[in-house]
This record gives sequence, structure tokens and C-alpha cells, in this order.
Amino acid sequence: ENGDWRDKLYEQLTVQQRQGLLSVENFIGLEFLDSSGEIPGNLRLMGNFYASKYVSQGRKDPTDLDRAQYYLELALERTERAFHHLNDCGLLYLEIIKPGQLATAELHFEESRSKRRNHQRAAYNLGSIALERGYRAADTVGKLKYYHAAHDLLTEALSYPVWEYTKSIEREGDIHYNRACC
Repeated sequence: ENGDWRDKLYEQLTVQQRQGLLSVENFIGLEFLDSSGEIPGNLRLMGNFYASKYVSQGRKDPTDLDRAQYYLELALERTERAFHHLNDCGLLYLEIIKPGQLATAELHFEESRSKRRNHQRAAYNLGSIALERGYRAADTVGKLKYYHAAHDLLTEALSYPVWEYTKSIEREGDIHYNRACC
């Protein structure tokens, strides 16, 4: 719950755990399993694992990025685009892929909010996109427009009780920090 690549999933695992996971992945072929039970959650974990691996290793191996995107998109398909999988895909386009693809990320976060409004993650990331657009704006009027939009989204995020499924003090701190930046 509430997991994403920023939790350093890859770094937290021992060498034995990493290699075990990589070996099992090649042996089983998760994409061929049916959608019942824990498969969509495992696809999400694999997507976040590869995103974490990609970032941890300096964004040098495009295969890791491809695997992250593949597993997250597969999880979306298997869950009829569940809100939390949309958040993971949005984050991939916002922070993992460089340069970030703000418009694509924004679509994922907006769709997530349309499926489940009362969680902080999508509003926070939409606020981050608005803040980034404010930084990039050429004139003061444009900057202020985006900063106000970011502030409103981050204030809204603080009104929700959970990050996705449970409360996250760390992520709530991120919301306060970005809101102060506005």
C-alpha cells in the first residue's frame, strides 16, 4: 500500500532477494498468468521494482525503464485502469522518464481522480505538474496562474485522509513542502 519507486524498493532488497526476484520473473512469465488473485498487485510491484532499479542505477539501462512501463501498463489492463495503477503510470511519466512527459502524466492523474477522488496522491502529483509549469512559465502572469493552481491542488490533497489507501506522514510532509514552495 502507498508504495512507489521513491520508497527505494530496489535498494531495500538484499542481493539474494533481487536475484531471486529476477530469476523467478524470467522463469514464470507473469504476463501470461490470469488476472485473478494477486497478479495485478504483483505486476504493480514489478513495475515499481524496475522503476526503482532504473533510478538506483543512474538511469543507464533503458531495458529497466521498458520493463517498468511494461508491467505498469499490464497492471492497468488487468484491473480496468484502477486508480492506484494510474498513479504509478503517471509517476513514471512525471519523474522516471527524463525529460518528464507532463501532459501524459497529467492524463493518468486526472483519470485516477475521476475513479477515486478522496486520496492525496493524484492531487499532489497534479500540483507538482502545475508547480513545474509555473517554474517554466516565461512571464509573471503565467507563473502566478500555475502557482495558484498548484496551491489549490495541494490544499485539496491535504483535505483527504489517505495517500492512496492509508495515511502517509512522509508524503503529507511532501505536500506541505510543495505547498510552501507555491
